[in-house]
Amino acid sequence: MASISVGTAHAYVTAVVQHLSGRAPGLPRVLREADPDHVLLDGTLAECDRVGDSRADFSQKHRRHGVNVQVVADPTGNLLWISPALPGRTHDLTA
Repeated sequence: MASISVGTAHAYVTAVVQHLSGRAPGLPRVLREADPDHVLLDGTLAECDRVGDSRADFSQKHRRHGVNVQVVADPTGNLLWISPALPGRTHDLTA
């Protein structure tokens, strides 16, 4: 099996994620179609290694590098929507 560089892997992952996110429905559409009585909203820090000199991904709250992701689920726990990954320093209320 041939190996690829970290930079190449990152470029491939970024391209695929951008393609898929462009096809994904937005939050208003998801809520209209699902029409739940209420939803569950939670945020989490998906930890990652520090890349370069970036401080945007550092979460003071968790003292870790990562990205902030918000999740919306229906009352039974079925995933309805996931936000785009935001820099780890982004506060949940801002996200």
